[in-house]
Amino acid sequence: MTITIQNYQSQRDTHNLYEVNFFEDIIHTLVTHDPNMVSQWLFGIESLNNHSGSRLVVGLDIEWQPNNWYYNNLVATLQLCAGLRCLIYQLIHSPYVSSPLAFAFDRELNNQEDKQIRNWTFKETSFKGIVINERIK
Repeated sequence: MTITIQNYQSQRDTHNLYEVNFFEDIIHTLVTHDPNMVSQWLFGIESLNNHSGSRLVVGLDIEWQPNNWYYNNLVATLQLCAGLRCLIYQLIHSPYVSSPLAFAFDRELNNQEDKQIRNWTFKETSFKGIVINERIK
């Protein structure tokens, strides 16, 4: 089976929706720069997870803007995937960072069961700093 992408043309300039056929799976993908769309996506994922009764596993990837002589690498894109739903958040074009996104990462970083993991990962030092300060560094 081949990999195909279906673009569902949005009438609004806040986002695009895609359906990615990846072998036997269909991945629903939201691409946006709008903090409100990010909030809606997060609430949808949380709602689906609350009904499933199982622990949610989230994949995370960050793409950086290339270095320039007058500034360091800036976070350009945040990618989150939960199950077969993905979010591509274009931070570089966003007017501010979504509050529920900041809260979700802050909440996870402060969970006691994540203490061992957070001491190893970059989330506490890098990503938490980005979200809490609402700056992209």
